[in-house]
Amino acid sequence: MRQFKGHVQKIEDGIVAMVSRRNAMTFTFNFISPVASFDRNFWQGYSTRTVNEAVNNTRVTRIVYEYLGTSTKQVFATTRGAGFCEFDDLPSYHQRLLRPDEPFS
Repeated sequence: MRQFKGHVQKIEDGIVAMVSRRNAMTFTFNFISPVASFDRNFWQGYSTRTVNEAVNNTRVTRIVYEYLGTSTKQVFATTRGAGFCEFDDLPSYHQRLLRPDEPFS
């Protein structure tokens, strides 16, 4: 169930990733571009899901990526804490980049 396949490509001002899950059960199109930050380690953009339109179905949402560096210890510590959380539990910089109260356009 953790098998993902896709294509990643650098474009003029960011990176595009098209990713599908095993047996093409889901497919996403993702775009991220660098954010001006102290370490230039934040990227923001959006992700779209290829599903049929439905009234209560979110198909596009903002995303934020943070480059963690090459420290295996830091990467594993981060993955152990990964998962769903409340918006207020996110670091303030992540909250500012995600802007959940602003419509996606």
